[in-house]
Amino acid sequence: LAVQSSGINPKRILKTVAVSGLFVSLFLLYSNSSLSPKSNLKMENSIRETLSKNILRIREKTFAKFANFIFFADKIDGARMKDVKIYKVEKNFPSARIFAASGILEKNKDGLTGLELKNGKMFLADPRDSSLLISVSFRSYSFTLNSGRFSKRTQRIVQMPSAALKKRIKDFRSRGLPAKSLEIEYNMRIAMAFSALFLALAGAAAGIRVKSPKKAVGVGVAVLSVGLYYLVFMLGIHTAETGWLSPAAACWIPNVLCAGAAVFLK
Repeated sequence: LAVQSSGINPKRILKTVAVSGLFVSLFLLYSNSSLSPKSNLKMENSIRETLSKNILRIREKTFAKFANFIFFADKIDGARMKDVKIYKVEKNFPSARIFAASGILEKNKDGLTGLELKNGKMFLADPRDSSLLISVSFRSYSFTLNSGRFSKRTQRIVQMPSAALKKRIKDFRSRGLPAKSLEIEYNMRIAMAFSALFLALAGAAAGIRVKSPKKAVGVGVAVLSVGLYYLVFMLGIHTAETGWLSPAAACWIPNVLCAGAAVFLK
């Protein structure tokens, strides 16, 4: 309204909105493709490392629970332990029991945190039949609590950079394996990044068309636009998962609709 009262065509605002939206979209593209997956992976590794350090709080002659394991050490001197007992509990049943004369808490540059057990025995039991028991003697046994290498090999899809996703998709296709979930994640990152541009254009065009001085009207239109966008987006993802549409088409439908709305309202 202020622009119109100055005799300027309000549609000129769309140029500024387009430039701003493109800038935000390019940043989101980088964030979705690289920054966010790496941050997610680092956060999970930090949580695992923090949890693994809880074993340092174990006290002598005290049972300490870590995940589904129970630890007990008769004597502790720094990182060294004596008369170590470890129980792995599954469904309230000790499926594995480890007894060792000594143990050393270790951590290396790869993020490995674990116990190096010396001179002991391991008993493996079948929870379905308590009479089945396997006994194994060992001189040295590494009990891993956290592994940076393992977590990198088993990272989830959301923790993979887009370049790695694209490479994995190509590899799956070459071997005739299904890669639908990978394709959905890859295309979703790009489409969601450019949602800022298309939503900004559609919202600006709608704001010019409405011409209302009330802020509540503008907020209502914005909330409605974003709500409809994500509703259509989620429906598109569902159609891609069920095989009705290709992942690329399903992810880009909301952006195409926003672009069409901007052109229509303009």
